[in-house]
Amino acid sequence: MNIAELISILPPPANPNCNHMNADEWGAIEKKIELTLPNSFKSYINVYGTGIVGDYICIFNPLSTNPKTNFFYNLEMIIRAERETGDLTLPLFPSNPGLVPFATTYDGHTLFWHTIGMSDNWPIVVKEVRSENTEEYQMNIVEFLIRILQKSEFSQFDKLTHSRLLKNYVDGNAPFQVLD
Repeated sequence: MNIAELISILPPPANPNCNHMNADEWGAIEKKIELTLPNSFKSYINVYGTGIVGDYICIFNPLSTNPKTNFFYNLEMIIRAERETGDLTLPLFPSNPGLVPFATTYDGHTLFWHTIGMSDNWPIVVKEVRSENTEEYQMNIVEFLIRILQKSEFSQFDKLTHSRLLKNYVDGNAPFQVLD
């Protein structure tokens, strides 16, 4: 699944916020965190910018000036909070492999990449707020969003559509909501 498929079911905003990054800018961001980010994430940010998917998921953007949506701010804050609570059994960034937060849900769950192997193959780990409960999905961010928006039900993805953590709150008919 690719960004064109996501665009076909979730039209991007006419005026996205913080979405224009070239390869050099992405390279500077990756150098800053010493990680190569998944191409699906970069494609998503380049098309949609900063905003809310399905009235439920906020994907952090390295260019956002709003702390609530800024990738770097949330990387620091979420990792600090998770270290304080000690809920996670998996190591956190900067450990490699480790968990890197890249999104949150409306009700406070956190989406992480588990940095195992090549970045384009990192699984997504959804962690329940104030809990040690997690769910792991072997897919990239674009495929994850497509599956949630379509509420697909088959094989590996049955777990996703019946997720106790996501509880089918994603509104597949909601337009992308641009945020500052």
